[in-house]
Amino acid sequence: MTGKRRFVQAQTAFLSLLMGALALAWPLPARGALVPPGADLLGGAARRHPDPNPPLAGAAFNVYTATDMPPAWTLVDAMSGVPGMGTMDVIVYSQAWEHDDGRFLFAYQIENNSTAPVRRGNIAGFDATAFEIIDCGVLDLAGTEAFDEGDVLQLSRPTGGNPQLAFAFEAPNDEGQMVERLLEPGRTSSWFFAETDALAYTIDLSSVIDGGQSADMMEVFVPAPEPATIGLLAAGMAGMLLRRRRRAR
Repeated sequence: MTGKRRFVQAQTAFLSLLMGALALAWPLPARGALVPPGADLLGGAARRHPDPNPPLAGAAFNVYTATDMPPAWTLVDAMSGVPGMGTMDVIVYSQAWEHDDGRFLFAYQIENNSTAPVRRGNIAGFDATAFEIIDCGVLDLAGTEAFDEGDVLQLSRPTGGNPQLAFAFEAPNDEGQMVERLLEPGRTSSWFFAETDALAYTIDLSSVIDGGQSADMMEVFVPAPEPATIGLLAAGMAGMLLRRRRRAR
């Protein structure tokens, strides 16, 4: 029995090591951007719309201007989020697009049915440690890279606090003055997107604000940590628990 027990222990240890090795060697998704060059939006980073008049400070994010999404992307889910709290009447539309390699892109659009303009907002759930933003910007299908009314002018990924993707209809120019292109009442924004290396998605909350008026608790799609890695780690832990249980017998 001792020899058989040792064989089982060795087999379990091998499986645990194999699971750990697979977790480390799991192939990462392709890093090709929707619009090259890629625009990694790391924690704490901000990117501004490449509006040529007036020029805006900071690195410009990408504007995708084709007539449709590339064929490698498939729309897999869409939803409309309405506010659960606040004084503004807005809708945040969100879409989840899946690439042929399994990673997800998230697109958002703001419809302002309020009496006040929308100045800025945020989308929770963009944890800078759980996945990478490969590319970001505006989906201006059949348009141009010049500013269109309703374009998002600034995207950022603040560090600390509630992980989020922040957006604004304003941005600083080269003199440091804030250029306002607010989303006025009755207007709907362009689609803006964040392309990620996340292989799954979930639902979190978003909000918008202008001065003393706001709307929040609007549900939107956001990236989720890659499930395969979680599964492999869980399998490795299960193997370790099984080995300990057999040792205790």
